[in-house]
Amino acid sequence: MYIYTMPKNRINEFLELIKRDFRVYVPENDRFVEMEYGKHVSFGKAKTLHGIKDIVFPKKETLFGYDVKGNIEDKFVDERKAVVGVRVCDVRGLQGLDRYFISTVHEPFYWKARENLFIVGVTCEEATSSCFCTQFGGLDNSDIEYDVWLTRIEGEYLFEARSSRAKDIAETMKLEKAAVDKISLKQKLINKVESEMGWSKIDDKKIFESFKEKTSNSVWDELSDKCLACGKCNFICPTCHCFDVVEDVDFDGNGERVKVWDACHLWKFALVTGDHNFRGKRVARVKYRIYDKFYYPVLTYGSSACVGCGRCLDVCNVNIDLRYVLKSIAGGV
Repeated sequence: MYIYTMPKNRINEFLELIKRDFRVYVPENDRFVEMEYGKHVSFGKAKTLHGIKDIVFPKKETLFGYDVKGNIEDKFVDERKAVVGVRVCDVRGLQGLDRYFISTVHEPFYWKARENLFIVGVTCEEATSSCFCTQFGGLDNSDIEYDVWLTRIEGEYLFEARSSRAKDIAETMKLEKAAVDKISLKQKLINKVESEMGWSKIDDKKIFESFKEKTSNSVWDELSDKCLACGKCNFICPTCHCFDVVEDVDFDGNGERVKVWDACHLWKFALVTGDHNFRGKRVARVKYRIYDKFYYPVLTYGSSACVGCGRCLDVCNVNIDLRYVLKSIAGGV
C-alpha cells in the first residue's frame, strides 16, 4: 500500500479520473446516487442511512427474458461501477455478502458486479447515536479490501492506494507521499470517533456461547411484543442477502425471470406448500433474524454477520437496538 496526500480542492479531479472508466456513485443526503457532472460532492462526517448493498445486489434484477416462441434473452450486464465515500462498515458489509454470494452459492450476477467494483472509502469524522462498529473491528481499515481510502486531515486528504488501479491514479495526479506525522493524525481521528460510540466490546466467544445457551431468554418475547415484522431492518442491513426468484409474465406469455429482495421478518418468508409455516409466529422470526447475525454465521463462516452500523435501529419504528440484545444475552443485563 502507498500513502499520499491530496489537497481537498483536487477531489473533483480525482472523481473525474475515476469516471473515465466507471459509473461513479457518491453520497447525497441519505443514500448513494450516480454522480452528476460538475456537481459538488460532499462525503459528510458519518455513514449514510442507506448503504451500498443495492449497487452490487439490486432490489430487483432481471436474470433473463423469454417469449412464447421459446426465445431466451440473457440480461447479464457487465458494467464497471465505483462507489466513493463508503465507510468501513459498508465494506465489511460487502465482505459479508461476498462469503455468501461468492463462496457459498456462486451467484454470477453478484460475482461480476463485485469484480467490477472500484471502492473509495472515507474515514468517519464522527459517530452517530446508533454506531457500535467497535464490536466488529472499529474504524481500522487494515483488514478490509478497497482501492482508495481517504481521511480528511488539516485541509487535505490522506490518500491510501491499495490496488494497482489506485496507485496509477495517484501517479497520474502526481500526488506527494505522505509524511509520517500526517499518517499518525488518522489514528488520532479514529480514536476520537471510536470513543464517541461509548461501546465496550463483548468477547466474541462469549456472545456465541451465550446465544447457544440462552435460546429461551425472555428478551425474545419482549422483542416480539414490540416488533412490527415489517422487514425494514432486513432491507437496510448491509449483510442481509435473502432473495426470491419470480416470473413476471404478460398476457401474451412473454416474460422475465426476476430476482427480488426478500426478508426473514415477513410472514410468508418460511411459508411452504400445504400452508405450513416454519416461522409463523413472530417471536420465531425475531429470534431467527438476530441469530442469523450472531450465531449461525459464526457456525458457518467463523464470524458474525453484523458490522455494527446501527442502520437497523435507525429505521426501526419501535427502536429495537441490537446493542440491547447483546447486553441482554451476553452482557448479563
